[in-house]
Amino acid sequence: MKTQTGKVITAPGVKPTVPIAWGRENFWIYGAIEPLTGEHFLHEYPKLNGDYFQEFLDWLSQELGSDYAILQIDQAPALLQSWAGRKPTPPTLRSHKFCNSLA
Repeated sequence: MKTQTGKVITAPGVKPTVPIAWGRENFWIYGAIEPLTGEHFLHEYPKLNGDYFQEFLDWLSQELGSDYAILQIDQAPALLQSWAGRKPTPPTLRSHKFCNSLA
């Protein structure tokens, strides 16, 4: 429910409300940024999962050509699936898994 804007007639003390259905589509942006130059590689996907992340890795490797990239990723299960026996990481990419643990 959303409060209706504008003037309407209601009983005293009753706040006018109308149902609103916001049209939204979810999407994920996978990306890599070169911190010194600002060069960036961004790609949009409909979901966060290992298959799309692997597709992004393959695309990034192709975009890099003979250059190398070191990726720092978090421990999100969808991202780790790509490293857990799916497809080998492209040779131009190296990963470092970031852990939030203080132990």
